[in-house]
Amino acid sequence: MKSKGQKASPYWNPILETLPLEEIRELQVKKFRRIVKWAYERSRFHRKLYQEAGLKPGDIRSYDDIAKVPKVEKP
Repeated sequence: MKSKGQKASPYWNPILETLPLEEIRELQVKKFRRIVKWAYERSRFHRKLYQEAGLKPGDIRSYDDIAKVPKVEKP
């Protein structure tokens, strides 16, 4: 809660939301890799999907690598 005299910030999380783009991308890759690893280890469906695409969680090293992950769409 803001006290009187404090200006309202246009950011919900100023530190995170004002990071340089490169640092934001690094954070996105780190979090995405963690999600892919979790799915790979716990879901037979996703493990098979990733294996058929020739992908392992450790293969996600850059922002561009995210595009290699097969998409799953509901018909």
